[in-house]
Amino acid sequence: MTISPAWFFRAAVVYALIAMALGLHMGLSGDHSQLTAHAHINLVGWVSIFLYGTFLKLHPAGNGRLSALLWFTANAGVIVMAAGLLILYSGNVPLGDPLAGIGSIITILAMALFAVIVFRARD
Repeated sequence: MTISPAWFFRAAVVYALIAMALGLHMGLSGDHSQLTAHAHINLVGWVSIFLYGTFLKLHPAGNGRLSALLWFTANAGVIVMAAGLLILYSGNVPLGDPLAGIGSIITILAMALFAVIVFRARD
């Protein structure tokens, strides 16, 4: 399966919109308890995934099976981590904490996979 850099950009924009909506909700409600989830969705979802796409756009030879695996892994990490953080900071620590941890591990695996792609890239 081929996943173009545009897939990364599209996912990143969705995460940016989600993070902005959460930030707006926090601002309007005065309840900033989800600040950590908001920050992680912005950084891991919007910024990291956008940067993955940017690198793959600049290095098209890296667009293969590894980039497809990166797309699925990175998105799974963001979704599981964000869900865990949202649940955790809503007060359900027994459910949210392990989900956030699992999402974090998936996210680190995605970054390790990205490192492989970067170090394999040829200029």
